Amino acid sequence: MNEKILIADDKKSIANAIAYAFRREGYIVKIAYDGEEELHKISDFQPDVMGEQA
Repeated sequence: MNEKILIADDKKSIANAIAYAFRREGYIVKIAYDGEEELHKISDFQPDVMGEQA
């Protein structure tokens, strides 16, 4: 599985838990902890799916 997911959340414990669950299912996951980091990772990582906690 080569699907890439970008998780964006300023709460590290939540972002890490979500990323862990997706990684266990075989996804490639990156985490952004703020908006600026998210914008950089979007262009560098080019995720197939993005998830952001509001």
